[in-house]
Amino acid sequence: SGPGVDIDDESKTVDLTYTLAEQSSDQLELSGAWGGSSLGLILSARVAFNNFSIQNLVQGKGPLPAGDGQQLALTAQRGASYQNYSLSFTEPWFRGRPTPLGFSLGYSDYRDRFNNSYRLRIGSARTFYQQRLKWPDDYFSTRTSVGYRVYDVTDVDGRFTQSLPEGVSQEVTLGQSLSRNALDNPLFP
Repeated sequence: SGPGVDIDDESKTVDLTYTLAEQSSDQLELSGAWGGSSLGLILSARVAFNNFSIQNLVQGKGPLPAGDGQQLALTAQRGASYQNYSLSFTEPWFRGRPTPLGFSLGYSDYRDRFNNSYRLRIGSARTFYQQRLKWPDDYFSTRTSVGYRVYDVTDVDGRFTQSLPEGVSQEVTLGQSLSRNALDNPLFP
C-alpha cells in the first residue's frame, strides 16, 4: 500500500506514514569441496541469524526469535580426516548503547586418516568489546579483544613438531585497536 498523507494547512506541514515489512537477512550456506587424498570430501554448513533476539528466545516468542539486531552464527565442516565447529554471537547494543560485545568458540580436529600417526586438535575462545569515543571526534572507536587457544598434538611421525611441540600447548592473545569510520549510512534498511 502507498503512504498515508496528513496535510495540516494551518501549520503548513505534511505528515507521511509508510507501512513497512521487515525482510529476513538470515543466511544459510551449504557447500562441498574435495580436499585431496588426505582430507577427502569436505562438507560445510553455516547458518547466520543477523537480527536475532536472545530476549525473545528466553520468553518463548517463536522458533526463530528476531528483532534485537544480535548476530548468531553456527558453522560445521566435516571431512574424512578433518572436522571444524564454531559458534559466534554479537550484541550490537550492549547496555542500550551502540557498543558491540561478542564472543566466539571453535573446535577443530585434524588427523591422519590412514594410519593414525598424527592428530591435531584445537579449541579456541575469543571475546571482544568495542566502544565509541568522543575525542578526537565521534567517528573514532576502540576495540579490545581477548583470546585463548589450546593445541593438543599427537605426532608419531614428526609432521607437526616443526611448528608445535607434541602434547598440549596454550596461547593467550590480547588485542587493542583504534579506528575511525565516517560512513554516512552503514546500516541497510
